[in-house]
Amino acid sequence: MGLGLSFLMVAVTVPSLLLTSCTSKTTTSTSAVTTTTTAAANTPVYGATMTMLNDLGSEDPPSWDIGTSENGGVTSVYINPYLEPFFNGDIDTYGPRGNGAFSFLFPQYLPTQFLHGNIAQSWSFQQSPLSLTITLKQGIMWTGNANIPMAARELTAADCVFAEIRQFQAPSMAAYFTWIQDCVVVDNYTFKYDFASYNSQWQFFLLYGGGLAFPFAPESANATGNGGSANWKNAVGTGPFMLTDFVDGASCTFTKNPNYWGKTTINGKVYNTPFIDKLVYLIIPDPSTQLAAIQTGKVDLYTQESLTNSSTLKQQSPDLIQKNGRPIISMS
Repeated sequence: MGLGLSFLMVAVTVPSLLLTSCTSKTTTSTSAVTTTTTAAANTPVYGATMTMLNDLGSEDPPSWDIGTSENGGVTSVYINPYLEPFFNGDIDTYGPRGNGAFSFLFPQYLPTQFLHGNIAQSWSFQQSPLSLTITLKQGIMWTGNANIPMAARELTAADCVFAEIRQFQAPSMAAYFTWIQDCVVVDNYTFKYDFASYNSQWQFFLLYGGGLAFPFAPESANATGNGGSANWKNAVGTGPFMLTDFVDGASCTFTKNPNYWGKTTINGKVYNTPFIDKLVYLIIPDPSTQLAAIQTGKVDLYTQESLTNSSTLKQQSPDLIQKNGRPIISMS
């Protein structure tokens, strides 16, 4: 997710190269879902559409089912707006709007002291027997999807156990997760991993970055009509957006989840998220066409521009605002 792997390049990164061409000021938070455009008084504004090239913006998602996808890295980037990890980076406290203790540039390497609960409330790691227990927040809701059909309902530990077992036993994933022995329900909001052996990256894979950190609704996984779980029309999540359109080789559109639980704090004030009404991922395979889209304002944010092109853009498009580091471009 990363949000991340750059596999699941998810909602825990802070853009590090920012380019923008507008008179108002644009700030980008740890994920696209909390990107905001601010007025002169530095007050967040709700509404509008954000169009971006994502981390793998040159490729179509191979599947919408993170549990069985043969290329989980690409799939994970596209599921991020509507599925959520158990934990993510606490940018309000430790990021640019907080005390600046951590940059949140690389989701694969988030120290646990800078994490906080997302859809999960807490976790505990036990040495003997070797296990991990995760407790969910109460009241986190699946949006539902009439196409499955599925009504909106609460996320439970049973959902998580279903998704976890389904994924770490899947043919495309099983070889990576031999260190996980089992996953069991403890109570309605708590589940536990039993480990066969220790893996130094367990936090990344299970808490915030790997595919196992993103529960997948049983109703979607078991869908049989319209292409089953691999079809975008059958997708459902708990996240800030809902997947509402996909055009092969062109774009993917996410619409604001009106019942999303998330909040963020800016200048001491708490706001409901997301701020934008719609998020559009453009799919542009050709690098030169990507660059042209940035220069002509067709793209509001790009997170993977090369340093070479960044130098060119400084010369050819001086109105773009760049924030150095891991290449990211933003325009509005």
